[in-house]
Amino acid sequence: MELSQRLQDKLGLERCLVVRSHGDDDDVRRQIGAAAARALSETLQEDEVLGVTWGRTLTATASQFAHLPRLSIVQLTGVVAGDLASSPIEVVRQTSRRAGGAVYPIFSPLIVDDRETAMSLRRHPDIRSAIDLFPSVTTALLSVGAWDPPVSQVRDVLPIDDLANALSKGCVADIAGILIRSDGTPVDTEFQDRCINISYEQLQKVPRVVAVAGGAAKADAIRTVSRVGLISELFTDHALAQAVLADDE
Repeated sequence: MELSQRLQDKLGLERCLVVRSHGDDDDVRRQIGAAAARALSETLQEDEVLGVTWGRTLTATASQFAHLPRLSIVQLTGVVAGDLASSPIEVVRQTSRRAGGAVYPIFSPLIVDDRETAMSLRRHPDIRSAIDLFPSVTTALLSVGAWDPPVSQVRDVLPIDDLANALSKGCVADIAGILIRSDGTPVDTEFQDRCINISYEQLQKVPRVVAVAGGAAKADAIRTVSRVGLISELFTDHALAQAVLADDE
């Protein structure tokens, strides 16, 4: 609890919960996910709009919900290639099993080739119904990707030209499909115009944004997104907490 409070004060967040993790990476994700699932089950309210993204720790969280109040669930990003078990579709499916409210998935890629294709996808009625709900999201549950060192599913699947562009412009983190520089601003607005996801400005306006992330490698990414108010709560492990606090010692 002392480490949780120190981390909360350091990052200026409304809540932090640090678990003493052990085992391999999957064990750590399950331990963080269990803590986040319990807390969210106790604090989410009926008729909320819960927005979700994806990630391995997020999947571990969704799979451990014991119960949820009746609420609406909206997917905040399209899908990236890779492990379908940790896709946003799977997080939506797992969460909706416990909530029983309306569900708004996005059956679309996160990143497309050009702005015109993205605009066309956003006009599709099914995708439009999810996007129209973004301003009504009351709680967002998401993961944070790190770029230095690289611990990011988005980074792993970016087309080579987009990856080179993001690296040249100083990307240090990604959150909800938004690439972030060290000053906390989006890397490239033209790239984001080609993405199907909640916008930077919309995410900033969500009243409660809960991040689940673990591992010391994500310390700089967590510092960055916290500093500009993109998250309000963090569930993590002692390794990440100690890495964030290390510059105070």
